[in-house]
Amino acid sequence: MTAALLGGAPAVFIRKALVCRSGRRSAAACVLRTEARYDGGNPLPGIVHLLCEFGFDGDAARALCDRHRHVALLRPESLRRRLDLLRSAGLAEAAVPGAVARLPEILTSEKMQRLLELLAGELAGGIEPAKLERLLATATAPELAGLPDKIALLAELGVPRARLAGVLNGANIRKALCARTAEEVEETVRLLMRVGAEVVLRRPALLNQGAAQLRPRLERLRELAGGDAREAARLVRKLPGILAYTADHVGEHVEYWQGEGLSREQVFRVAMVYPSVFSASRERRLARRVELLRLCGVRGGEQLFRFLVKAPLFLGLSEDNLGKKLAFLVKLGHRPGTREMAGAVAAGCWP
Repeated sequence: MTAALLGGAPAVFIRKALVCRSGRRSAAACVLRTEARYDGGNPLPGIVHLLCEFGFDGDAARALCDRHRHVALLRPESLRRRLDLLRSAGLAEAAVPGAVARLPEILTSEKMQRLLELLAGELAGGIEPAKLERLLATATAPELAGLPDKIALLAELGVPRARLAGVLNGANIRKALCARTAEEVEETVRLLMRVGAEVVLRRPALLNQGAAQLRPRLERLRELAGGDAREAARLVRKLPGILAYTADHVGEHVEYWQGEGLSREQVFRVAMVYPSVFSASRERRLARRVELLRLCGVRGGEQLFRFLVKAPLFLGLSEDNLGKKLAFLVKLGHRPGTREMAGAVAAGCWP
């Protein structure tokens, strides 16, 4: 009777207790409780020993089997194949026990096997161990189960298969893929691909942003380019990281330069020469640089525009480097606060 109730699992020895609400032993109205015995005749010692081979200590392995009986009932050869896959996927051996304890489905689920086969096959050795460990420590089993399809979607939309691992390493996999629907992933990737595939390849972290965040940023750059989407895309391809800045951030920088006498078209031309212009702090760097140029006789408007186009790296110099450059020019005979000094600075800041 016991073997029949257990679905024909004679390998596991059972201690049964029939408990009836009335206190009498009656099979008709009672619940069957089972407890696996760790006898030499059942498969459990072999399972525990196998888990210990992959970094578990004995107590942790037994606790895993107690909490998840489906693990205890696995065939040893099936468990070994799954653990080998997990290790071949790139997970450090020391991280295996923690990953399995958090996600026991990784040993039993067919959907999880698809993920492991992808990581150990096409992407073998490509995903950084620390990133894989972090992913398994934060994502849920359903999120991980859908990951192979979303990775395949990246390839379908234009990410070269040979570059998939690099893109995944550069992005937050859970934020960019696991936590989003396939439709949301597709919308984000298509939006970036319209700008250029190299944007995703050079700056995979943009996938973390999502289409809802990227769209207004692209629109602001299109406005800066005078409504020309192709020119805006060209600017993004020069510096994909420009999409990390919010639309408001870019807008505030444009307003600053317009306040110094530059037109919108001139701001865009400066950005094309030096896209990192939007990364500089307006108060700590830009205002000081402009004031220095003003002391050298470079006024706003056209004069400032010509200087920035001629010497774009001037805005990126640190205070220390700029001070050394100015001191060197003084030693060469250039007088501080003159147009001659400004011209010498410009000559030394051409990329």
